[in-house]
Amino acid sequence: MDMRERRDAQLAYISDQSVFEEMAVTRKLLQKLNFMDRSDFEGIARVVKELLGKSENAMINPPFFCDYGSHIEVGKNFFANYNCTMLDVAKIKEIDDEAWEEIERMTEERGKGVTIQPGLRNYCADREKA
Repeated sequence: MDMRERRDAQLAYISDQSVFEEMAVTRKLLQKLNFMDRSDFEGIARVVKELLGKSENAMINPPFFCDYGSHIEVGKNFFANYNCTMLDVAKIKEIDDEAWEEIERMTEERGKGVTIQPGLRNYCADREKA
């Protein structure tokens, strides 16, 4: 088992060359995202899709910071505002539309998608213990 597999299995690991290579790819995407023309909404959406992988209509207002991006799972219509940091050594799951619909039924409030306000810090470097 290599260090990336250990990390993804939520076991102790040491960052080796394979982990650093993965982080380098992410940092290049973050560099691209964080220095794009802020009015290029389509371009930003493409980079966000590449960074997060599976996402439907996700939008992030740069600057944005994360370790890998691929460990962040967002639902439909996810929106993160400026200066958001998600340290995703462990998996981060955000509430999606279906969860919001259940919350709406329970609270009778309206709203779709998840909105992250400016300056959020979501640190998920520790592993969940059973």
